[in-house]
Order: sequence, then structure tokens, then C-alpha cells
Amino acid sequence: MLLKAFTVFNLVANLAYTRWRDASPLVVSAAQASTATFQTSLAATDANLTSGDWTTSEMAALATAFSAACGTTLLQQWTQLFGELFVLLRDGYTITADAEDAACGCNVASTGYEPSWYDTIAEDTGNHLLVPPSDSATAKKGMAVGSDASPKFKPKSKLLLKALQ
Repeated sequence: MLLKAFTVFNLVANLAYTRWRDASPLVVSAAQASTATFQTSLAATDANLTSGDWTTSEMAALATAFSAACGTTLLQQWTQLFGELFVLLRDGYTITADAEDAACGCNVASTGYEPSWYDTIAEDTGNHLLVPPSDSATAKKGMAVGSDASPKFKPKSKLLLKALQ
């Protein structure tokens, strides 16, 4: 089944935009390969059309067939690219082949966020997300547990959640 250009290009774009750091090498490589192939084919077709003794209608038919074939080939290439991107970047992970992994034959890695995002989180939250010193470390320093010098987080029982009432 051949998809429409709008669908194929949006499938690639929507997946690549959210993971551009990881997807860009594949997308750029595919675009460059498609462009190079098209330019070579176009030069050969132009040479064929200008060197032959073609009627206007024959030239139009050959040019139309060339254009249609290029479009079909591009859609097939980008449909395949989407499949490769989907397998590589699904679910927020980067999946690569690993023959030594008996479970899936793959390596699953989390790429995390951009470093600038971690900086933003740290700036926005200040000391709120700092891990408090343990009670033993606090006692060794002579601080009272739960004092202002050592914020004490008081966990709540999950059984008190409204959803469980």
C-alpha cells in the first residue's frame, strides 16, 4: 500500500521533531541520498529527452513518467525511513541491535533530556528537589532532624489518597 505524500512526510516529521537530536543523522542522510539519486536521474532523463528525436507528446509522456516514478520512489524511501525511525526511537528510548541480548536482540537506552532542560529544572525548583541528608548524617553533624537547617520531608501513606477512599 502506498501512502500519500502528506501522510508519509508528516509521519517522519512528527517523530523526528520530538527526537531531532537522535533522528537528525538518519533524516539528513536520507534527504541527501534522495536528492543525489534524483539529481542523477534527472540529468540522465534530460540528456535522453534532449538528444532523442521525440515528438512533443512523447517528451511530455516521458517527463510525466519520470516525475511519477521519482515521486513513488521518494514515498517508498520515506515510508521505510519512518519505519526505521519508529523502531529506533519508539517510546522515548533509542533501540539498537545487540546480538548478545537473548531477550530481544536489542539494546534499549534512554537518551534523557537536553542538558539545558536539566538546568531549567534546577533553576526553577531551587532547593525544593534537593535530597535531604539522612537522619544519621544529620545526627553526626549535630543538627536536629527536621530543623530548618535540614528540611524534613514527611511522606504520606498512599492509602490516604482520595482515589482510594
